[in-house]
Amino acid sequence: MRPCGGRVPGFTLLIWMSVARLVCGYGLSEETKTVLLREAEFDVIYEDTVTSNNQTVYAFNYTLFRKMTEGLRVSVNVLSNVSHSPIQFVLRQRHSVMSFPVPLIIRGLTHEYSHVERTLCPPPTVNDSEEQSLFVDVWSLRSHSTQYQLRVSRVDNFTLENRSKCHKRHIVIIHVFQFFKYVFPDGVDRVIVKVISQMKFPCSVLSIQDIKCPVYDLDNNVDFTGMFQTITKLGAITVQRKDFPGNSFYVVVVVKSEDTVCGDSTDSSTMDTDRTKVLEVVVSPSPQSKARFKGAALDFLFKLQLYIFFFFFFFPGKSPASTHEYGRCGKKLTRSFICYFFIDAFMWLLSSTDLFRLSLYDLAPKDPEVLSKASLTYLWNIATIAVFYALPVLQLVITYQTFANVTGKQDICYYNFLCAYPLLGLSSFNNILSNLGYGLLGFLFLCIVFKRAITHRQALVCKDRNALVRKHLNFHIYYQLTRSIVSYIDTLQLVSSTWGVDV
Repeated sequence: MRPCGGRVPGFTLLIWMSVARLVCGYGLSEETKTVLLREAEFDVIYEDTVTSNNQTVYAFNYTLFRKMTEGLRVSVNVLSNVSHSPIQFVLRQRHSVMSFPVPLIIRGLTHEYSHVERTLCPPPTVNDSEEQSLFVDVWSLRSHSTQYQLRVSRVDNFTLENRSKCHKRHIVIIHVFQFFKYVFPDGVDRVIVKVISQMKFPCSVLSIQDIKCPVYDLDNNVDFTGMFQTITKLGAITVQRKDFPGNSFYVVVVVKSEDTVCGDSTDSSTMDTDRTKVLEVVVSPSPQSKARFKGAALDFLFKLQLYIFFFFFFFPGKSPASTHEYGRCGKKLTRSFICYFFIDAFMWLLSSTDLFRLSLYDLAPKDPEVLSKASLTYLWNIATIAVFYALPVLQLVITYQTFANVTGKQDICYYNFLCAYPLLGLSSFNNILSNLGYGLLGFLFLCIVFKRAITHRQALVCKDRNALVRKHLNFHIYYQLTRSIVSYIDTLQLVSSTWGVDV
């Protein structure tokens, strides 16, 4: 038992060791860790070195003018081979923070980019001019010095605007990433963003994103938000004003690290890591709804005129009835001709021993009303087939259209994006209008059957013997055949509205 008020030597030693470690540690940190703050300017290349003991912070100050969007681009080039211990760059703004290592590794360990250029997320527009600051922190965990180059510059024509009908901008994508801003002009509710290139490879991605920070402009996160489409030489996305509350959006172009998505089977290990592609971005207003519907109406009227001409040309109203085709009451045949005809036919049947004698009773042994009701079975059969054929198609279209709307992935669609006109929740409603002629073809067949039915009724009124054999059919078979054709064509039109979502 220790005496009251006695000291414990071990406890005292522990306190002195903690104090000594704290003092020595602070002294060592002050001697080895240094942070250098440098005032920097735009469009100036700063070349320096970094180690684990020294950190450099570059401060850029600039003025953001009233209702102006200014894009800043940071270019970094590491001159030393430091793949195992990269340099970390942290870009700090008032509204956002961005960080990335250099060399930048994308998609595993396949590609390393020692030269990286990133566009900063622009600050929101202000009503009055104000001062903005950008801080670039450079640090590393490597004990040996690493040489690098840093340059911050303003992006010329960062905002893409319409000039007359369209505004073109030639873009050289240097080392993977680039994006611009587009603002809807007054009176324009829908635009088409096209990307044109003379180079098929390297593979690239066109993305449309809302005005938010951060902007997803890397190969491994470009599909996180908005609409995106993989392109080689030509790509297009239709953008509607109603989808962007701020009446503006970002046009993001990313050069992918691998070309397998675009159909290239080249081994990724043998590909050049300098992924540069020359592109041309064209933003043009889409034709207005009135112009679209006017063209669709003219096309519909032209096709309808052809069918009406065909109908009245081949089925004139005053054509005489013939012995092979029953029709309205016309000139009756003479009794002598009918007698000679039936006598010759009867003698030929008597002389033939291997023919089955077919009478009218054999053709219509049942009541015509019973057969007429029985022919309604065709209606229910065709209706059942139409329902079970249309439901899976509708489910497929709705499922894939919803998937395209939620994920923004345009690669599942295979229609012509340059002519796509979204309407009624469909990505390309104009495909339905383009296939309207097939529906008119089924309608023409229905008119032909209907006219035949009227002619048949007139023949019954005239007591034409040629109409008796086909009386029990009552044209139900032909009507159901018409319904099957029309239902198939309508389903085809619905599927063609999103050709890429019916795979």
